[in-house]
Amino acid sequence: MDRPVSSLWLTRRRLLGTMGVLGLSLVLPARARETKLSLNEVLAHLRRASPLGTWVMAQALADPGVVSQSQGEVRFSPWDAGAFVRHEPKSRLLRAASVMVHESCHYLSRVLAAQNDPEALAHPGSVGLVLQPGRILVLRGRPVPSSRQAAGSFPPFLKNSQRFATYIGSSTPDMTTQQYGIFGLLDEFAAYHAGTRAGLDLVRDMVRRPSGSASDWVTRLADADATVVAWPEFRGYILAWMAWVRRQKPELFTLLLSHPNLRRAFREIDRSYGAISHAWYRDLPNLLSALGNAGIRVQARDEALLAGGQGRVLFHKEFEAILTGIQNTPELVQVDRLLTSS
Repeated sequence: MDRPVSSLWLTRRRLLGTMGVLGLSLVLPARARETKLSLNEVLAHLRRASPLGTWVMAQALADPGVVSQSQGEVRFSPWDAGAFVRHEPKSRLLRAASVMVHESCHYLSRVLAAQNDPEALAHPGSVGLVLQPGRILVLRGRPVPSSRQAAGSFPPFLKNSQRFATYIGSSTPDMTTQQYGIFGLLDEFAAYHAGTRAGLDLVRDMVRRPSGSASDWVTRLADADATVVAWPEFRGYILAWMAWVRRQKPELFTLLLSHPNLRRAFREIDRSYGAISHAWYRDLPNLLSALGNAGIRVQARDEALLAGGQGRVLFHKEFEAILTGIQNTPELVQVDRLLTSS
């Protein structure tokens, strides 16, 4: 049978969370009306700078057609990627590109799972995770507790993190982290990785040929920085959820550790996301220096980017605090070793 799947699948429930978190605690400069971005413009920037972002968008914009599953044929609707960029001003190119790639990964998650596993959609929570250009892992879902069920056991440094309320403590029933537990968390981890990588690729490319004012660059750099902290956040969320399952449902914990591709998916996303995140903070002074050499003066001071009286928050201190919290929580360290062992 044919089952239409809306092109907004997994979008409505996430757009608020993704966009809201990107803008959290940020002071934006007041601007006159700006020309809006176009999809083709954003895609052109991705093609020049971001192999992963380019690959994700090529897959998302291709016609998924009809996919055969054991329960019948499934028809996926085309993906309207332009919905995430066409209302954004040109000054927010990095944010628009990052969100578009992130949300496109969520759309592809179900498509890729169905295309690569004829039984995927018979198992709620199945995901096709994009790891690198051309590399995906399909995880066949199984019934597991929601993230909210484990929320009370999370350590305070995770409960106080930006995205906890949206993805862990939320009572929104259609959030995938609530519906599918670890599978929804890994889906978010992969999407944040791809979106963050696209944004960081773009900002590095733009620094090589800088244009615009110092205030423009405060916005660009802060938009690139905004989702870097999602790496330690989701690393912690996944470890804390698994630690709760280990205590409350030890048989399920053992099953999940033996689940094909689950440990591999966590390990590969974690390593790649961690590498680009550490590189961002290591290289930020050099990026600011390159801008300064082009006559664009932006300062990084007291966890903020400053220029011309305008400022935006950096999340480096929060980034380091979450990593330290994980390292200082023995239960999370133990689960980390179990998940990342070969």
